[in-house]
Amino acid sequence: MAILDHIVLNENAYFYKKEDPSKFITHKHINEIFTKCSQDKLGKKYLLDERKKSKTIRKIDIEYSICIFKLEYLPNIIDEEISPKWREQKLAYLLIADFKDYVFISKRNISGIDRLLYDGLTVIDYSILNTIFIDSNTSLEKFSLNNTSIVQDSIRGKTIEALDLKKSFSPYGAGRYVLNSLRVNNEDEKTSIAFNTSRITKFGEKKYIDELLLWAMEVIEKIKNHNPISSFLDVFATAIDYESTRDTLIPISLLFNLRKIHEDIESGRLQGCELLIPNLPARQIPLKKILKALKNVFDIEAVYYGLNINFHLKNNFVHDLVLNINKKSITLSSLKTQNLVLQFQNGKKSSILSYFNYYNDYIINFEDLSLVYTNRKLFKDSKLINYIDKFIEAFDENNLLNHITSEKGNFSNTSTQFTPDSIFNFIENEITNTSDYAFLDDLGNEWADYISIQDHSLNFIHAKYGDTLFSASSFHEIVGQALKNIGNMIPSDEELDKKSILWSQNFNIDLSRTAINRLRSGSSITQGIIEYKKLLLNPNLKREIFLIVNFISKNSLQDRLTKLKNGTPFPEKNQVIQILWLLSGLINSCQENGIGVHIICKP
Repeated sequence: MAILDHIVLNENAYFYKKEDPSKFITHKHINEIFTKCSQDKLGKKYLLDERKKSKTIRKIDIEYSICIFKLEYLPNIIDEEISPKWREQKLAYLLIADFKDYVFISKRNISGIDRLLYDGLTVIDYSILNTIFIDSNTSLEKFSLNNTSIVQDSIRGKTIEALDLKKSFSPYGAGRYVLNSLRVNNEDEKTSIAFNTSRITKFGEKKYIDELLLWAMEVIEKIKNHNPISSFLDVFATAIDYESTRDTLIPISLLFNLRKIHEDIESGRLQGCELLIPNLPARQIPLKKILKALKNVFDIEAVYYGLNINFHLKNNFVHDLVLNINKKSITLSSLKTQNLVLQFQNGKKSSILSYFNYYNDYIINFEDLSLVYTNRKLFKDSKLINYIDKFIEAFDENNLLNHITSEKGNFSNTSTQFTPDSIFNFIENEITNTSDYAFLDDLGNEWADYISIQDHSLNFIHAKYGDTLFSASSFHEIVGQALKNIGNMIPSDEELDKKSILWSQNFNIDLSRTAINRLRSGSSITQGIIEYKKLLLNPNLKREIFLIVNFISKNSLQDRLTKLKNGTPFPEKNQVIQILWLLSGLINSCQENGIGVHIICKP
C-alpha cells in the first residue's frame, strides 16, 4: 500500500481562483514552492514527495502535488542551543490541488512562503463566500466580527455564538462591523468560512486524499455556479469592488488593528523587535514601545506632485511613511522602517511594515464617509448617512458654553471652586447640581471627570476643552476616554472602596494644591459609597454617559452633516467625517451596553 493511501486530512483548506485558468501550475513553480517551504527540513529527503500527479475526478482532469517532511527547531523555553536532545520536532505538509481554474491548498506548519505560494491566485469574492452555504433553512451559529471604528479604545473585534443568530443578534449598528468568519449549520452539517483567506472548513471525520479532492471539487463547483443572494448577513458592512473604485479613493485617516500582533506576542510566536542599521550592532526595541507608537489614529495628508498624488501618514517617527493605493490592495511603504525587524519563534524575520501589509491589519477611512478599507477589502456602510439625523439627537445645546475659556481654570491653595469660565464649573452648575451625590474623579486612575448618582441613574461625565471648531483629535480623545471606561460603570465593591480613598482627598493638579473637595454633592463619602453600591443592585439602574465639549456647535455640525449628505463641499469635511465615525462608534458601543449618550455642546 502506497504511503499516500495512509494519509488522512481534515476538510480544512484554502480555495483560490487562478488569474490564468488556461493551464496547470508549472513544474518550475511547484519546485520553487516545495524547495522554499522545506528549506529547514530535517534531513535531505522528504517523507513524501509527489509533484504534478494527474488524476481524473468526475471526468475532470486535475493535478496534485504533496510534500511531507519533518522540522526540528529550538524551543522557546531556552535561549540558546544546549544539545540535540533539547530540540523539538514536528511534521509539516503542503498539498496543492490544481483544478486549472481554481486551486485548493491544504497545509500545516508551513510559513514564510505566502508570496510565492499565492502568486497568480486571488481569494474568492466575499459576496460568494458569505452566501455559498446559506439558504432559508441555514442556522447561523457563529460570527467573528471586526470593528471598522477608528476609535482606538473601541472593541476591535468580537465573536458571537448562538443556535441561530438570525433569531438573537440585533442588527442595530451592524453596518459598523465586517464579518471576518462565519460558521453555519445545514441539517447538522457544519461549515466555517474565513473570508479574508478563503479558508473553508467542514466539520467531520478526516478524509483520505481521494475523498478530500472530491470534496474540494464539489466546493469549487458550488463557487463557480453560485450567484450571490440577499441574506441576513446584509446587515453588516458590504464588500464592494475595490478595483473599480480605486481611482476615486481619497484616504483621510488610518488606525492600525493590533489584534493580530497582540495574539502573536501572547502566543510566543512573535518574540522581539530589533533595529538593524548597517555597520552598527543590532539594537533591541521593546515590543510594548512598538504597540504604544501604533495605537493612535494617524491623519493622512494628500501631497500633490504635478499630476501625481502621494498620501503621507502624519506621525512623529519617520517622515517617509506613505499609503499606496495599488492595483489590488492598499499598502504602506517607508524606507526608514525597513530597518525595524520583527523576530519570530521559528527564526523568521520580517520588517514591521511587511508584517502589517501581509495581514492588511489597518482600518482606513476616506472622504467618502460610507467607505472603509480593512482585511484587504473595501467595504461600504450605506446606512451610516441614514443615521445622521439620529446622531444629532445625542447633542444638547447650551449657551453657557460660548463663554468657556478653559477646562479647569486657574487655582490657588485656597480655591474651593473652579473658575466661572471653566468647563468643570459649568458641569457643577448645570449637570451635577441636582445630583444626590457627585464625585470629582479627575486625574489618577480616573473613570470619568465627574461621577454622579441621582435617583436610579449613574452618570459618567467627561469634559474636553478645545479652541478649534470641529477638532477631530479632541473629540477622538474624549470619545476614547468614554469608551475605555464603560467597563468601570459596573465596578466591584473593592474598586469602589479604593475610590473612596481618592474621593476623601482634596483636588490637586500638577504642583498646585487646592482646597477643592472631591465630594461635590452629598452628605459624606461614606454614605455616598453606600448609595453607589445600592444603586448598582437596582434592577432599574440607568447608566448615562455625558460628554461636555465646547469645540462643537450643534447647529454648525448639523449644517456640515447636511452638506455631507448632499455632497456639498466645505472646508472642515475631513474633520466632520472623522467626528461622524467617532460618534457612530460611541453610540453603537453604548447601545450594545444599554447606556445612554448625551453630548452637551454650543448651540
